[in-house]
Amino acid sequence: MTSASARLARAVVALALATTTVVVGASTASADPGPASTGTETVVCRGDLEGQETDGDVRVPTGRMCRIYLSQVGGDLLVDPGGEVRVVASTVVGDVISSGYVRLGHTVTVEGRVWLDDAYRLGTDGATILGSVKGRAGALDLYGSSIGGSLNVSALTRVYMSGVDVGGWVNLPTRPQASLQISDVEGQGLTVRDAEWLSMCEVHLAEHLVVRNVESVAMGYPNDDGGSCMGRRPGWGLGAYEVSVGGSALLDGNGTIRLRRLDVAEHLACVGNDEVRLDPGDGPDEPLVTAGVGRRGQCVDLG
Repeated sequence: MTSASARLARAVVALALATTTVVVGASTASADPGPASTGTETVVCRGDLEGQETDGDVRVPTGRMCRIYLSQVGGDLLVDPGGEVRVVASTVVGDVISSGYVRLGHTVTVEGRVWLDDAYRLGTDGATILGSVKGRAGALDLYGSSIGGSLNVSALTRVYMSGVDVGGWVNLPTRPQASLQISDVEGQGLTVRDAEWLSMCEVHLAEHLVVRNVESVAMGYPNDDGGSCMGRRPGWGLGAYEVSVGGSALLDGNGTIRLRRLDVAEHLACVGNDEVRLDPGDGPDEPLVTAGVGRRGQCVDLG
């Protein structure tokens, strides 16, 4: 073999070793994945990944369930269609890119973004996502979590958000059959479009609110007045269930809109809705809708 051929052969072998795929948990769902991978290896998780650190990506293949616990994923977390991953007390240094089901539990940090590529579902419970969450998914179930960037997801069936802080805008273009329950949420602004049902309770937006083409809308109700607080029962009193908007609010082309506690700093415009009404509901405080600059359309005569 010539020296040039030898160098080429060594280069090919080195490349093959550097891109090795490691399979963990292949025999049973509780199998020990063994030592963490090194270099640029991709770890294929078919069971448990516990107490490990990987320098490269972790991939969950179709039809497999992966549990990541007390670990650090040095690259991206990739979930194939039909795959499922549950992450607890771990860190993902890169992005989460999913076409399956991702559940991010307590003390989980994603240092990158979450991208949903026709994913089945994204669930969070006490997780921190430093980047944005974007894409398409069947459902979102977000509880007690924070998102550093924006939330821009088209959901097929439902969006449940409770106790969530979003650093950017929340944009939820859904489907006509989708239901959205948004409770105890803070963000820059919110847009909702094309849903069957939207309930909002104790939602605080720094900028604007836009709701379009939603069949039924309820804002500012306690849990026993239509469930807009998703089981939470804040203390009775002024503003306990209030939806506050730092900019303007536009309610356009919806079905029935029931308002109990809504405070808009600038303009409140209601246009082309089937019905807009101030609903007293149940509780010691009075229903109140305010607009700092003025009201337009169907909201002019609201109390």
